[in-house]
Amino acid sequence: MSTLVAWFWANGRMRALSLALATVAALGFVLSVVAHVAAAMGVLPFGGAVWGLHGGAVFVAIPAALIARAEASSEPLRNFWRATLRRCPPWVKALALATFVYAGANFVLLFARTRGTRATDAVAVQGFSAYWMAFYAIEFAILVAFLMREYDAERQR
Repeated sequence: MSTLVAWFWANGRMRALSLALATVAALGFVLSVVAHVAAAMGVLPFGGAVWGLHGGAVFVAIPAALIARAEASSEPLRNFWRATLRRCPPWVKALALATFVYAGANFVLLFARTRGTRATDAVAVQGFSAYWMAFYAIEFAILVAFLMREYDAERQR
């Protein structure tokens, strides 16, 4: 674990950072859903600012990946997700899985719909926003699982 991450972890700052990032992930998920629905109706939501959701997903992914790696470090690779999401509420896991399945189905449907034609900006946003939803959902699940572990540890003290 890097020195910076260890410093955050040891001083309880990781909880505050994780809570802030989980909030960003939840907000990103909601905005991605809004963008996805609007784009499906042919409207380009939020103007060009909609592409900021792409950057937000990457921004939250880096610390979420570090947390996931730390949470599953003692487990074999085949148990990575089970270890990472051990304390995640079932509804959050189900939401993350459902959005990943939907993102895959959305890709196939959009590919079939736009084959041989140039995709409009709204269609591009519809395609990307499904993946934004999926990534924000899994990032939220990782961060919530970490926060639940911290909460359980605090309660047992």
